[in-house]
Amino acid sequence: MTELQGLTETFNALSFDKITGADLRGIEKLQADVIPEVKRLTSAYRTACEEDDTLAKIKRERTADFAIVQQKRNEHSMAAIRETVYNPAADTSSLGMSRLALEREAELLQDTLDFVDYVLCPTARDKKLETRRDLLRAEHLEAALYAALSHATMLEKLERAGLSQSHGRVVAFSETTEQLKLVAAECHRQAQLADSELTAERAALITRAQQRHTDGLTTRAEATFAALELSRINTTEGTQ
Repeated sequence: MTELQGLTETFNALSFDKITGADLRGIEKLQADVIPEVKRLTSAYRTACEEDDTLAKIKRERTADFAIVQQKRNEHSMAAIRETVYNPAADTSSLGMSRLALEREAELLQDTLDFVDYVLCPTARDKKLETRRDLLRAEHLEAALYAALSHATMLEKLERAGLSQSHGRVVAFSETTEQLKLVAAECHRQAQLADSELTAERAALITRAQQRHTDGLTTRAEATFAALELSRINTTEGTQ
C-alpha cells in the first residue's frame, strides 16, 4: 500500500455527515501528512514530464542522425556498385568492408530508434500518466480535507458555544464548506478522468504490442530487451 493509499483510507474512514468538532485535530493531523505527499507527487510528475520531453528530443535527434547515415549509405552503395560495374579491377572486398561500416551504423541507429519508440517512450508515458493520476488523487484528498476541516471547525465552535447544528449561525459557515466541497468534487472528477486515461492507454499499448507480435513486427531491440529482462528476473528469483 502506498503512502497516498494509506492516507486516503484513513480519510475515508471518516464519514462527512458524522464529523464532529472532536474530529478537528485528527483532520488537521491528516492534512499535515497529505500536504508533503502532494508536494512529492508534484515533483515526481514534473520529473516524469521532463523525462518524456527528453525522450521526444532524443527521438528527433536520432531520427535526423539516421536520415544522414541512410543517405551516406545509399550514396556509398551506389558508388561501390558503379565502381564494380565500370572497373573490372575494383577491390570488391575493400568496397564491401567500407560499406559494412555504414550498414552497421545505420543498423545501430535503427535499433536505437526502435528501443526509444517501443520501450522507453511507452514506459515514460505510462509513468507520466500514472504520476499525474496519483497527483490528482492527492489533490482531491487535500481538497476534501479542506472541506472537512472547515466543517469540523464550524462544529467545534458551535459545540463550544453550546449551540446545536440546526442553529441559524450554521448557514454562514456552511456556505464556505459547500464551496470547498464543490472544489473537492471537481478534483475528484479530474482524478477519475486521469485514471480512465491511464487504463485506456495501458489497454491500447497491450493491444498494439500483441498485434505487432502477431504481424511479426516485433523489433530486434524489443526482443533483446525482453530477453535481458527475462534473464534478470530469472536470475533474481533464482537467488531468493
